[in-house]
Parts: sequence; structure tokens; C-alpha cells
Amino acid sequence: MTGKILPACILRFMKNSGVDFFESIEGKKLVLVNLWPGSTMHYTIQLSNRLVKKNRVVLYLSRDCEVKYFDGRVEVRKIDVTVPGRYARVWDYPGLFNPLNYWKVVREVDVTDYDLLVVVFFHPFLIGLLRMERKVFIYHDPSGHLGERNIILHIMQRLFSYHSDYVVVHDSGLIPDDIPLYQSAKYRIGRHGTFDFLREVGDKSIKPQKEILFVGRFVKYKGVEYLIRAFAEIQDRFPDWKLVIKGSGKPYFKKELKLINPDQLVFENKYLSDEELVNSVRRASIIALPYVDMSYSGVYELARTFGKRVVENNINFGEFCSKLRNALFDYFLTE
Repeated sequence: MTGKILPACILRFMKNSGVDFFESIEGKKLVLVNLWPGSTMHYTIQLSNRLVKKNRVVLYLSRDCEVKYFDGRVEVRKIDVTVPGRYARVWDYPGLFNPLNYWKVVREVDVTDYDLLVVVFFHPFLIGLLRMERKVFIYHDPSGHLGERNIILHIMQRLFSYHSDYVVVHDSGLIPDDIPLYQSAKYRIGRHGTFDFLREVGDKSIKPQKEILFVGRFVKYKGVEYLIRAFAEIQDRFPDWKLVIKGSGKPYFKKELKLINPDQLVFENKYLSDEELVNSVRRASIIALPYVDMSYSGVYELARTFGKRVVENNINFGEFCSKLRNALFDYFLTE
């Protein structure tokens, strides 16, 4: 059995199951672990605050993770390890080869009683938890993304999924098609949900402006260049609208930026604080997700949190241009 691939009929049944795994958990002691600081904390906060309404929640974070916005009932504990927001620099890597960091994680988590151990985001330091029982692994990106497919990390995550009691994905479409038959029963759907706590952040007096916003990391699969080209085709027709691009990373689309009229472009290359992020979303009328390789987006849930219209690039460039144009026309009809 272990060598067989999941039959299509069973896979379809799994993908059509709308039951939210986390909704059924009640009266349990849950240990949650996420070592990544930065944007992963938004989902960690949302999930912890949701689960603590019906359960006792103990959350383990790395040293530099922010602890704002948590429900006061969440028991936050710090593990003395340093994890960069992203392994983008040479000097970020030595810690991965320090066995002390792996031992610190196991030492902290192993002494805690729990009904379920929930790994919110995988990090290599957590590989020592493989032997622990009653594990729930939230598998955010089973297939990876264009330009970000790290084969070693992919193997480690797939190994962790094989040794977990439950594997949770955000949408039925994210369940890998090549699941071995004996692994199929452990997959569950756990809805991402909106970031309700962010509604209390930033300036609530901000009103929507005529702005189309892209926010996120500047990486290839996000398709920022397609958004710029699409806006360039319609900018003269909508001269009072602005394209706002904010995020961190290497802006590989500098050539495309020259296509935009200077007075219709706002570009910021930096990591946004929560306040800056929320205020930018509040100002926008449209949130653009021009992703060419998309699994599930936290920005989509951020847009839902504030009731913003979303334009996605899930077909092709021409279709995306049409969607963007139609969204602007709709704005005038509802104004």
C-alpha cells in the first residue's frame, strides 16, 4: 500500500470536504510553535486567538518574534534561538548548522504536556520534533513557488508531513496530487481566515482613495511586472488613479516602472510595519494580486479583512488587464 498513489476518486472526495479542522477542536491543551518572525506572525496571531476561545493555548516563538495583538489568554513562551525573517544573506546561515539551536527547541517543547502539538510554520530547527506524538503540521505551500523552490526545505517539509498525525492545508486545491495512499487520511482543510485583530491597528479615520495597491515581497511569482504593464495600458484613461507598490526585496521590475506616469506611481521598497501595512490597505480601493504562481495568499485575507475588492491574475495577462479595467469602471458606477 505504501507505494500507491492516492486514487482520483478519493482525492476528489477529500478536496470537496468543507469541514474546517480547527473548528472541531474544543476543550484541549494545544501547543503551537512558530519560530519565524515577520509576516508569518499575522497568521500565527489569528490562529492562536481563534483557538484560545475554546482551548488552552501555549505558543512557542523565537526570541525576536513580536508578541503584540495576542489574546491575553494565549500563553506565549520564547525559545532562545535567533531566526532571521528570511534567509537572504550569507551570515544568516551559520545558525542552521548549530546543533544547540535544534536542542533548545526540543528541550522547551518536549517538557510541555499537550493534547495536540501544532506546527504553525515549519523551520529546520523543528526537525527534532519528528519523534513527538499527536502532531498537526500546517502545510502552507506544499509545491513551493516560482523562484523560491528550495529542494532541501521541500524534502524536510514533506518528511515532516509524513511523520505528522494530521496535515492541514488552507484550501482543497493545495492537497498534493501525489499523496501515497497510506498518507491520504491525515489531510485536513483549515481555513485561513481574516486578520480581525488588524482592524484595531493604524489610523481608522483613513478613507479609501483612488489607489490600486500591491503589497508584499518582490519575488518572481508575485508577478509585479504584469500589474505594472496592465496599469500602463489604462493609466491615461484613468488619470486620477495611482498605482501603489510597496514591499521588500530586490525590485526586478525597474524597467517596467518607467512605463508609469510619475504622478500616478507610488513606489516604496522596504518592510512595512503593521501600522504602515494597514494604513496602506485602508487607503486603497483595489488590492492587486498579479501572482503567476499562487497557492494561498495572506494578502487576499488582508483585503477581505478590510472589505477591499481583489483583482487576481489567475488566467493570463490579457485577462488581468481586462479585470483591472473592469474594476475601475465598477468603482465609478458605485461611487
